[in-house]
Amino acid sequence: MDAWCASQLGAAVAGARGWITSVGCVGLVVLADGREAAIKVHQPDRSTAFLVDVQTVQRTVVEAGVAAPLPLVPPAPIRPGGPLATADSFVADPGLTDGRAPGAARAAATALAVATRATRRLPSTTIAAHPMHTPEGQLYPTPHSPVFDFEATAEGAEWIDDHARTAREVLDVPGAGGPPVLVHQDWCSRNVRVVDGVVVAAYDWDAVSRAPVARAAGQAAILWPCTGEPGMPDPSTTEELDVFLDAFADSWGPLTAGDRHVAHAAARYSLAYLARCEHAIGRHDGAGTRCLRPIDAR
Repeated sequence: MDAWCASQLGAAVAGARGWITSVGCVGLVVLADGREAAIKVHQPDRSTAFLVDVQTVQRTVVEAGVAAPLPLVPPAPIRPGGPLATADSFVADPGLTDGRAPGAARAAATALAVATRATRRLPSTTIAAHPMHTPEGQLYPTPHSPVFDFEATAEGAEWIDDHARTAREVLDVPGAGGPPVLVHQDWCSRNVRVVDGVVVAAYDWDAVSRAPVARAAGQAAILWPCTGEPGMPDPSTTEELDVFLDAFADSWGPLTAGDRHVAHAAARYSLAYLARCEHAIGRHDGAGTRCLRPIDAR
């Protein structure tokens, strides 16, 4: 990363603010010339074309007033033959914030609507397909991390898959949820910080892909409180899901009864995917079961 910064940003690493490892690896660095940057090394399936499009989306949402980082240089391999890395401007991070704090869900839903509306002017070829898209005939996409092997852990997960299929019966209807839009599909408290009812930072824009807006809103609504950390808050209740959707609609525009049906199906599918991940690493009594226990009420 030091050598990459020297060659791509023109300054070596002089210090660091932090290191985050998840689906990608992020170094929050201080450069020798005093600049600060977030350097992210991506999974090998992230192509140059995809990440260039992500950077276009980032610039577009920043212009619309969303507190996202700005790309500093085009994507480049972290080392010869290695995976791609990107550099973003440093956006001050207050740390994980409470998605259930007063005004947090409304602020998040409004910012998601603003960002999604801003990207509508981009060409339809922008992020035509995300690396995590679900191939035709498959129930799930390739999991977002190689630690989740769905095929090898299929036994005992049939009940989870049944929930996913029920949701897909709604989501796969042609035209369900409206035409696809470019939208951040990991819009949760893990990646979005809200302080005093204001979104102050929104990260991980490589989670942007094309999806019907109602589907994306439903996914965001159900997962909004989640942080991905051990002991994280439960996903939204049915009431919290609808509050988020109401706030999104206030900024985006009305959601029809059909749109809300799709949004609730997207919520069910998102919980099934999360539960499948938990099942894959042996947390049968953890977030997977906890998420799906009340699903019939949703």
